[in-house]
Parts: sequence; C-alpha cells; structure tokens
Amino acid sequence: MAWVKWSQVLLPYEIGGLNVCSLKLKNYSLLAKWWWKFLTNGNSFWARVIKSIYGKNGGLGCVSPLAENTLKIFSERVWSNIINLNQTLTKLGFNLSNPFVKDVGVGSDTRFWNDIWLGNIPLKDAFPRLFRLKSNKDVDVADRIIFVDGSDRCSWSWSAQPR
Repeated sequence: MAWVKWSQVLLPYEIGGLNVCSLKLKNYSLLAKWWWKFLTNGNSFWARVIKSIYGKNGGLGCVSPLAENTLKIFSERVWSNIINLNQTLTKLGFNLSNPFVKDVGVGSDTRFWNDIWLGNIPLKDAFPRLFRLKSNKDVDVADRIIFVDGSDRCSWSWSAQPR
C-alpha cells in the first residue's frame, strides 16, 4: 500500500509540491457549475426533467420543511448532491445562491417571491410582511407583472389587505 502525504502533494511546484488541486474543492466547483447551468438553461430538456421531479426551482436553495422532506425522498439520486451543495458551502461561509443573478426574460421561469431577480435577496426576505399576506406565494414574475398597451401592470391577490 502506498502512503501519500496529501498536504505536500497539494502544494504548488515552487514550494516543493506536485501542484495537485484539492479534489474536494474541484468537486464543489463542478457541482456549482450544474447550479449555474440549471439557472441559465432552464428551458433545456434536462432542466425540464429536473423541474418535473424536484419542482420549479429544481430543489436548488430549498429551505422549507417540504423541501427537506423532498430531499430525503430523493437522497440517493445524483441531483440531491447538487441540491445539498449550498448547505455544505454555507457551513464553510459561502452562500451559493448569492453569485448567481437570474435573467428574468419573460418571467415564466423566475419565481416572484423566492428567486433573486430584483436586488440581492429574494423579495420574500426583503418584504416579509407583504409575503405573509400573499394568498399564492409560489408565482412567477410573468403571473404578477402583465404588459398591457405597452405599460406594465401588477396583478395581486392578498389573503388580507395590506395596511
């Protein structure tokens, strides 16, 4: 059996190492690339298959109890490693949702309250009181902002009237 001193192997050539990158970090970066591909190619065939199994957002960035139960159901699948990546990286001090900015387009693939599409945080976190008043919390931007005669109109349905 060969023993390897990985701390030495990972060092750059200049200080006596073999310049081998961390395989764990390389794996994280490749899994993060799937996040990016899913967000930028949301209408591709494979992304539509993922959405049909895991929901509109593909399970990415899920923190609700329902999402956690869904993750347990699919825990043995490859996509679950990609879904769980954000939790792993958050423990290391890096939120995977922050570096990605969603292109809204016509708004049919962008969730109004849950996706980061306006500003740096989801609107449900920026306006929690309004979010609590919403009767339907899982809607697309296309469902809320409607273009009529060249101008945009907002469509709202409240469980209670905002004060």
